[in-house]
Amino acid sequence: MQALAAGLRLAAAHYRARTLQPTPQVRNVVSLMNGKYKWIVNESRRLHEAGVTPAICDKILYEHAIELCQMAAIEELFGDMKECERRYMSAQVLLHSLVQRHPLHPQHRTTLSKYRDAVQRRLNCLKGPRKIMDVKLEAGIS
Repeated sequence: MQALAAGLRLAAAHYRARTLQPTPQVRNVVSLMNGKYKWIVNESRRLHEAGVTPAICDKILYEHAIELCQMAAIEELFGDMKECERRYMSAQVLLHSLVQRHPLHPQHRTTLSKYRDAVQRRLNCLKGPRKIMDVKLEAGIS
């Protein structure tokens, strides 16, 4: 929600400064962001009214991030690198957002930071070695 709100504020500021042209693509992206923002606000209200605490929401996000990492590893194993990277990036965003939460126990913040950094290192490895492997395959080196 914070990322979408920041993106919408940035778009509005650039529009007012006339540095962002309201092309159909820009309108589409801003509309999509606005729709997602409103959906998140409504879901947050619904969860709050149902008595779901922020701690439970954080746990759900954490578990989803871990599941994304596990699915990414499977995608990597089967060679679907595009989907693998997408899942790792989504997990990284979720873990980063959890690290930014306040209040958060320092030990939890440290653990989440380690997980987030590990996902980032994995993404970096996926981008680098693939090029090396492509060169090796082209050269006939196994």
